[in-house]
Amino acid sequence: MVRDPQRSTYVISLLDIIFQKYIVTDKITVSEFAKMVGVTRAQIYNWKKGLNAPSDMAMQKLLVAVDNLASKG
Repeated sequence: MVRDPQRSTYVISLLDIIFQKYIVTDKITVSEFAKMVGVTRAQIYNWKKGLNAPSDMAMQKLLVAVDNLASKG
């Protein structure tokens, strides 16, 4: 996949929010979140570091997972 700087920046920001709101507060683990998205923990960390960006399919799953977390509080 071609690296998309805009997508990478968006995903990094989104994951920063997820980490602060859910992972740091022990509401969910990185492994649980990765499972919700259908990727590995390593992939979540790679996205968070900006090493690569999710595919279109992974991006859709990421947004659904975020929406599910937000609806649960």
